[in-house]
Amino acid sequence: MTEKLSEQNKEMVKALPIPILYGSEEFLMFPDDVATAIVFLASPMAHGINGQCLFVDGGTDALLNSEKVY
Repeated sequence: MTEKLSEQNKEMVKALPIPILYGSEEFLMFPDDVATAIVFLASPMAHGINGQCLFVDGGTDALLNSEKVY
């Protein structure tokens, strides 16, 4: 999906804070990470899960959209 990104766009993507990949050379989640979530949701183990948005983004959404309570 990101294969055709320009170098400028790749640098912009690298600026995204992905907590579980912090400090690594990788700058995006791996396809296997997404596939694992899909396999789980399609399995009998997920029979009680419905009506949910599942973010497979290494914690980026939680980091960027966390409520700040002071």
